[in-house]
Amino acid sequence: IFVLSGFCTRVSVIFAQMYGSGDRRGFRREVFVAASLGAGITVLLSGMFMLLMRPVLHLINSPAELIPQVEAYLSVIIGGMLCTYFYNLCSCMLNAIGDTRAATFFLFVSVCVNTALDYLFVGVWALGVAGAAWATVLSQLLSALCCLGYILRRDRELICTRGDLGFEGALVKRTLVFGFSSALHMSSLYIGKIVVQGAVNTLGTQGIAAYTATMRIEGFANSFGTSHGQAVSVFLSQNQGAGNRKRVREGFREAMKLALCMGAVSSLIIAACTALFREQIVHIYNDDPAVTALAMSLLLLGSCYQLVDALQTISIGILRAYNDTRIISLVCFTSYWIIGLPLGFTLARTDWLVPAMGPAGFWISYIVALGFGALCYLIRVHHLHGLDAEAVRRRIQR
Repeated sequence: IFVLSGFCTRVSVIFAQMYGSGDRRGFRREVFVAASLGAGITVLLSGMFMLLMRPVLHLINSPAELIPQVEAYLSVIIGGMLCTYFYNLCSCMLNAIGDTRAATFFLFVSVCVNTALDYLFVGVWALGVAGAAWATVLSQLLSALCCLGYILRRDRELICTRGDLGFEGALVKRTLVFGFSSALHMSSLYIGKIVVQGAVNTLGTQGIAAYTATMRIEGFANSFGTSHGQAVSVFLSQNQGAGNRKRVREGFREAMKLALCMGAVSSLIIAACTALFREQIVHIYNDDPAVTALAMSLLLLGSCYQLVDALQTISIGILRAYNDTRIISLVCFTSYWIIGLPLGFTLARTDWLVPAMGPAGFWISYIVALGFGALCYLIRVHHLHGLDAEAVRRRIQR
């Protein structure tokens, strides 16, 4: 899913640049190319994962009693990944043309439908985890159809027609290079998280439950920074496409100011909520006293890095707009695979320097890796900000 999400996020930069430059025909051709290539990649990934699902679950030490439920859930989710892809693609199209209100509204519709279907499928019809998966897939399908219908009504020139069908070599290459560079970054990050999950799975069901609950809360907290980074990327890409260098520089400065403010505020809010309401928050996911106690200690660690995370996500958004994806992949690989994972396994599993920390060791290593990545990205962003307009234009078109 994060391969597809990363692909769409990067393709949205192409959409934004074409929309900003007024190239409607190029926009429509990119819609066809992105839809066709993305659908093919989605089908390939779905089939591959269906074949590898059980071996992967065993590889990451999934408890035997949980595997049937996990397979029931993933079979539906993976089988419905085309819905997921087209939902992400349509949402990215709306964001690329600056209509974030509509994208947010359709996301809200999807959430409401998902919640209602969860209640119906799980609470009333007792379909279990498979019911929850069906609710997710169907809500995404509905949202994708709503987004597509809205785009057709808002501006029919943005949707490809018969004359726009075809694979132009340069556009296909650009889409694949852009899409896979971001997909590589996103997937390497989450493959690392799967590796960590495999280690956590050996710590018993209480450790699994505590780590999973904490990661859910951490994901919610990080969603604000991630969304901000994507918004900055689209904003800068639109104005670069329009050739408005002054507005690009202004957006650049404001993005960094917002990153600092947002990171500081979110850190304080999350730290305060963690200190005051951490037990109630954890109980949303699990009410086992042992799980609650472990998750609460992990949440205290999670509140320590919100400022760093905000700076990193905003910097990544800026680098994507400047087509500087190689540095993103390189820093992500170095910080997570060379620094974070070895340090996490050392702290969590061994007694070389300190007592084995269990799940807390992975959280500490994550904070260290995040800090290293943010520093590298900020240095690169500072360098790009000093480039002249012609150098920026060549970099974007490369």
